[in-house]
Amino acid sequence: MILRALLLAFFCLSFSMPLLAGTGEVGVSVTRKKDGVKLFFEYGIEVSYGVNSGKDRVEIIFDTTKPFDKKTLKKGLPKEFSFEEVQKKDSVTSLFLKTPPLTLVKHDRTEKGITIELFPGQAPKTTEYPDKPLPALAIQDKEVKPNPISDLLEITNSENGAELKFNFKDIPGLAAYERNGKIYLIFDRNIKLETKGALSPEVGVMALKSQGPISVMTFILTNPGNYFVSLQDNKWVFNIDWIEKKSRTKELKPFQGTFTLSSDNKVMYALALPEKGTPYVMTDEGKGDPLVIVPLKNDGYALSQNHKYVDFEVIPTQQGIVIAKRRSDLEAQVQNAQFQLHSPQGLVISSQKDRERERKTMKTLALYEFKTWQHNDVDFQEFQRATENKAAELPAGKKTEPYLDLIRHNLAHGRAVEAIGLLRVVDQEDPRLKYDINFHALRGAARFMIGDSQLALEDLKYEELKNEPESKLWQGFALAGQGNIKDGLALIEQNLPFLTLYPQPIKSMLVLKGAHAALAGNNVALTHKLLDLLKNEKIPAPHQEDYKLVLGLLEKAEKNTEKAGEQLEEVANGPDNKASVYAELEVILSNLESHDLSPKEAIEKLEKLRYSWRGDEVEFDILDALGKLYIGEGDYRKGLSAMASAVQHYPKAKGFDDLSKRLHQAFSDLFLEKNSTKIPALTAISLYQSFKSLTPQGAEGDTIVLGLADRLMTLDLADQAIALLQERLKLSPQANMPLIKKLAQAYISQKDGEGAQKMIDDALLQEMDEGDRKSLRRLKAQIYEKNKQYDDALNLLSTDETFEGLSQKAEIYGIKNQFPEAAATLGRALEQKKPSETPARSILNYALYLNKAQDWKTLADVKAKYTPVLKDPQDKAAIELLVRNRDETALLDHLQQELDEVDLYDSVLKKEEKPKP
Repeated sequence: MILRALLLAFFCLSFSMPLLAGTGEVGVSVTRKKDGVKLFFEYGIEVSYGVNSGKDRVEIIFDTTKPFDKKTLKKGLPKEFSFEEVQKKDSVTSLFLKTPPLTLVKHDRTEKGITIELFPGQAPKTTEYPDKPLPALAIQDKEVKPNPISDLLEITNSENGAELKFNFKDIPGLAAYERNGKIYLIFDRNIKLETKGALSPEVGVMALKSQGPISVMTFILTNPGNYFVSLQDNKWVFNIDWIEKKSRTKELKPFQGTFTLSSDNKVMYALALPEKGTPYVMTDEGKGDPLVIVPLKNDGYALSQNHKYVDFEVIPTQQGIVIAKRRSDLEAQVQNAQFQLHSPQGLVISSQKDRERERKTMKTLALYEFKTWQHNDVDFQEFQRATENKAAELPAGKKTEPYLDLIRHNLAHGRAVEAIGLLRVVDQEDPRLKYDINFHALRGAARFMIGDSQLALEDLKYEELKNEPESKLWQGFALAGQGNIKDGLALIEQNLPFLTLYPQPIKSMLVLKGAHAALAGNNVALTHKLLDLLKNEKIPAPHQEDYKLVLGLLEKAEKNTEKAGEQLEEVANGPDNKASVYAELEVILSNLESHDLSPKEAIEKLEKLRYSWRGDEVEFDILDALGKLYIGEGDYRKGLSAMASAVQHYPKAKGFDDLSKRLHQAFSDLFLEKNSTKIPALTAISLYQSFKSLTPQGAEGDTIVLGLADRLMTLDLADQAIALLQERLKLSPQANMPLIKKLAQAYISQKDGEGAQKMIDDALLQEMDEGDRKSLRRLKAQIYEKNKQYDDALNLLSTDETFEGLSQKAEIYGIKNQFPEAAATLGRALEQKKPSETPARSILNYALYLNKAQDWKTLADVKAKYTPVLKDPQDKAAIELLVRNRDETALLDHLQQELDEVDLYDSVLKKEEKPKP
């Protein structure tokens, strides 16, 4: 009875508080009641469940692995309950909750979801709970309440067959198909039919059964005939006609299935749905293969033709979707009103023999035969026109080879943008290419050449391609392009001989990109090796200025300052705009380093230069340099703006990660102790508001916000401090005590005690450890104390026996002139610490309370115990004064005068009058 009373007391303090789930998971709501808690899981009727109760543990089982919102469940559970774990095995999810003893469990199932109610202390005491783990509960033994709805089936027989009208109170989705000599109607919920009339034996035989969350109705017709289903006046109507050869094919809205790529770049089969359907899996009773069935409520949406693939078969239907799986790892799902069938490896859409033959045919000795692909014996435009005409003459599905010829031809001539466009076309034209390593090799090279190193790596690291030596060369270039200079250069150097086989312009393009990366990695030796490949080559005109630029950068790397300057100045004044801008940037930075330019002069030149070339890593480097200079000159807004612009517009630049880290660090440094006083408060706050997305997570970001809040309150802008702190608190996944305390301080400074109390009350509803909870109560007690609600404060702190809680209670007793209680309470606090660890302020307060309570013996003990550990002579003098001055009435003014010099709390001495009730 005591346990039950305590639990009921706890729940009486609670209130009904539904906590609803976010998106992306099955919704969960938690409602606290006076006598328990209700959990509601928004699983559809297709999910059955079971409940297994133990002594102090409950297991809830769902026959699905679809996740539910654990965060909402954990947050909403009352203190006496706890979330233990979730286990998933064999398509079943088990949720384990820790419960108080004698918890009564009630549960129910509706079409909207599953309700679990837990009532502490209400289970019969005679219930025997085994002191052992919960027994295993098989899925077939689960308690399921499908809550069937009684519906009416009207059957009308005729000389031509029969008409069946289903009058449902709640219209279910339907799939209708013919297989194994039977007609199947699949409803997407359990149905219970009241039948009016009977199907004539001359028409056939029908049967109805529930299979999991669905209902299966089968018909075996006496004579072969046609059937069709339709939705008429919100009723499903099933017609059987075995004399007239009618067909509903023209009335159907047939699906157009397509093969497309999933988010992980695997081939999948997709169908656009008119509604959000649910796929169910049922074993075919005749053939034994698993069927994926999607019943639909929209009339006439069906699969009109039979298609057989290696992995699955499309079954013709009169309503809904039915697909037979030929592999056990195929998975079906509906996402964004699209039915998707996929597998971990991707679907095969031709026979295995065809796949192997096609791959052998398309595989060549080398990955990149650029010399052959250039077709230099034919005019470029003539070859393009002839191949395009050839592709145009071929029917759809047969254009792959001419398209590949066009791709290779463009790529070999350095026309990567054109190649990318054609690759997209052939990708849609022939999904089989997704299994071919040469297709991935082509696309990976084209993607690198247009500057997309990230996507290039995805292709070049295709499973059967990633270990090809020639692919490793291109992987090296792509890694270097991503900023992974060290690993990229290693792969380039290991596979350098392939570059000797490449013709122009491919060779010079790759050599120069590799040289830039080698110089960025301070690998002068590899730079020479790369440039040696171009010694006897005629550099193509588009690459000549970049070649000169690399030579100038190499001179600079080798400390040949004069030669480097001359070479870079020549390029800076040359015809190639990009190379000239890059060279001028190097000249500016070199002159800045040699002090031939001041930072202000460099900034002026760089500001002009940034508008001379836009849109690639050259601008990124200019913005990076500007950011550093502005920060160094104290112009934090322009510095952060330049760096943020570079990070925002060039996320694939080689130096992105480094600049992003420096940008965030520069922002943090503005507000941390070492720099917090460099800029005026209003400027600091303005900068924070402009760049607050750079605020770091965790304690460092909290420190920044706390410092800004202090500065705002110093300027009497407590309302802005409150807004700032509230915004930061929303980002905290759990109770953040420093922010909560500062927010309370801001409310109090604004003389908004009610706002502070409400904020603390809201915070107390969150999950937190007991230490933080007590800290919040002490904070609320301070507000009571400030409002002279002393009894409310003491009541709130009644169970707090921590050092801080006892000290706070002692202070309140002192204000109320209840000095014996103050002395006794603070005495308990001091017992928790060694004398050497006890704050001097607490020792002096204790002595003062003992003096006012006239407990001279204990005061003498305090003097003997604590005087040796007091370091400040004034503190020792204060103890001596309190021991010596026993006549408090006569000596109060004198004692006050002397104690003011030792920095005691003066609140007790100055508030001798009794507090008003």
